[in-house]
Amino acid sequence: MSEEMDRSVPKDEHRRLYDKRGRRREQMFANMAAHIIKMCLELHISTLLIGDLCGLAHDKPCKGNTNMWGYRKLIARMSVSLENYGIAAFAVPEYGTLKVCARHGCEV
Repeated sequence: MSEEMDRSVPKDEHRRLYDKRGRRREQMFANMAAHIIKMCLELHISTLLIGDLCGLAHDKPCKGNTNMWGYRKLIARMSVSLENYGIAAFAVPEYGTLKVCARHGCEV
C-alpha cells in the first residue's frame, strides 16, 4: 500500500508542474499577441500575413522544430486578438519558400 502512495506523489507533482508550464505558455502567448498588436497599431497595419508552417514539422522530426512550439495555439490566440482590434490576419503557406534567395533572386 505504501508503494502506491509513493508513486502517486510524483504523478501529482508532474501534473502540477505540467499545468504550471501550460499557464506560463498561455501567458507568453498573450504577451506576444499584445506586443504584435501594439506594433501593428503603431505602424498602421490593417492586414497581417501569418506564415502557415503546415508540412514543415515533418521535414526533420525530433530536431526541435515546430512540433514543440504550440504554434497553432499561438496563431489562434493572435487571430482572435487581431480580430478584436480590426486587423485582418491571413495564413500564408511557407513550404518551399526558402529555395530562392530574397536578396539576389538566385536558387539556393
